[in-house]
Amino acid sequence: MNYIKRGRKEIGVKDFILKLGVGVIFFMVVVIVPFLLSEVEQYKRSYNDLHALYEKQVEDSNKVLNKWKSDYEDLEGKYADLLVKSKSVELPFYNYSEEEIQILAKCVEAEAGEENFNAQEYITKVILNRVRSSQFPNSISEVIYQRRGKIPQFSVAYNGMMNREVKKSTLSSVYKVLINGSDLPDYIYYFYDKSVKGNWVNTLEVYDTVEGTVFAYEKEDRLDD
Repeated sequence: MNYIKRGRKEIGVKDFILKLGVGVIFFMVVVIVPFLLSEVEQYKRSYNDLHALYEKQVEDSNKVLNKWKSDYEDLEGKYADLLVKSKSVELPFYNYSEEEIQILAKCVEAEAGEENFNAQEYITKVILNRVRSSQFPNSISEVIYQRRGKIPQFSVAYNGMMNREVKKSTLSSVYKVLINGSDLPDYIYYFYDKSVKGNWVNTLEVYDTVEGTVFAYEKEDRLDD
């Protein structure tokens, strides 16, 4: 009889534990899990709201930056116009026709339209240095369209890139060099992308590198300057 009673008692405890376990699982499924899912959904909505707010702020900031850039280019163009009007017949180096200046600006735009003023300034000065030198033709257009053998000195003059519209900021850079000059020495006749390799490049001395464009010279040119 004692065995039977003890057995029934053990069965009762196990049954209680089983029911308790089932109750806990039921509680978790019915109460805890939906609560957690609700919290996750709330966090998800909060994240989406914050992300949308961030995207809106980025969009608004880009609009402001683009407006500032547009305003800056307009001011650059107006400044260039004022410079030209104030010194229209006293340009350093030579007096150039409007047509020649436009060809120069188109070449600079094609070569460095997306680069900063320093790169545009130096490329402008390289072309003007060649115009001044007895080693090259004596006009802007002839320098830009010059070929040595079958090799163009400025590939942009023959690949259609000079057909693109010249930005006001680029035109301003060109006029600034024409009027105020540049600190690039007169013996710098060459520039090339820093990725270019070859025997010809190895014969040149590097003067400076601006935004990936290398400006270089031949030793004898510096000695002759």
